[in-house]
Amino acid sequence: MPFNQLVTHSFSLWKPLGLLSVLGMLSVSQSGCEILWDDMQEPTISRWTPDEGWVVLLPGDPSPGAQALREDARKAFEAEKYEEALQGLKEIEESYPDSFEAREAATMFLAAECYFKLNQYEWANEYYQKTIARRPPRELLSQSLTQIYNIGLAFLHGTAVRTFAGVEYESPSLGVDILIGEGGLVTRYPFLDFSDDALWEVADHYYKNEEYDEAEQVLDRLVTDHVNSEWNEAAEYLLALCVYKQIRGEDYDQRPIEKAKRKFNLYRHHYPRGSKIPEVRKFLQEISEMEARYDLKIAKYYLRESRPTAASYYLQSVILNYPKTEAFTEAREIYDEMERFRKEAEAQTAGTATSTIPGGTAGEASS
Repeated sequence: MPFNQLVTHSFSLWKPLGLLSVLGMLSVSQSGCEILWDDMQEPTISRWTPDEGWVVLLPGDPSPGAQALREDARKAFEAEKYEEALQGLKEIEESYPDSFEAREAATMFLAAECYFKLNQYEWANEYYQKTIARRPPRELLSQSLTQIYNIGLAFLHGTAVRTFAGVEYESPSLGVDILIGEGGLVTRYPFLDFSDDALWEVADHYYKNEEYDEAEQVLDRLVTDHVNSEWNEAAEYLLALCVYKQIRGEDYDQRPIEKAKRKFNLYRHHYPRGSKIPEVRKFLQEISEMEARYDLKIAKYYLRESRPTAASYYLQSVILNYPKTEAFTEAREIYDEMERFRKEAEAQTAGTATSTIPGGTAGEASS
């Protein structure tokens, strides 16, 4: 190809008002967003051919025009010459900065597609966003949103990487931000066909990384905003499970226990024949065991403090509310023993009172 080799990594085609040169040495700021190019004299291109690539425009040759350049850039794209396609788009900006083609959404979309094919996903995302900002036709809008979704998933699952100082690294957090962040896809377009899919993917990512609080928030968003989603049953179960995973034990804050119980019961109510019903029963039984042990510990505390009435209240709570728990047996034994002592004490008290009454039975017997 009779032209300088393109720089193919970490470059930008556009400033806010137009294209940047894709030739020359570059330096990247710490943010990775500001691209600086050395001034270089570049030849002007005239047309693209599959055999020669871009042909240099010689003095006296007619100017190709912005429309022709973009059509040739599209041909290069269709021939899978993505770097050469980007070169043609750059030429539009340099030679025809005020043209319709330099500002049109279709130009931005073509550049975004080139970056996507080159696996430069951050730049692709940026230019899909620029495509959307230019209010494209419905088809381009739909394609741009779908590609942004795919880019978000790629970063979330580690199939796309970022580069800093020549080192590649995975960045699932960028995927989360692209999909559901403050300016993310689902935040801006909450009712796309794949909005619920995006929420599920992020929640599943958080759950697998044991970030249960974050997963809970995303799942709550999913089941609230997408009640007819195909993910709803799985999301309600995983939501309850995330709450359950945050329980520290019955000796700590009881609110997560109570909340997990509500969430599991909600799943059971919504999906009485759901695939997770056996697991839900198991977790509800474990929650009952925790609640019963908690009440039993309180009862024992009151017994140590010589407050039998309060102890009896919590023992009865175990007996009445948690009959299928291990704590039930111990609570029953303690309560029965307390009742036996209480009745014996009452009988003894009644007997003593009778013996002190003048003319009473006990007095007669003693005379």
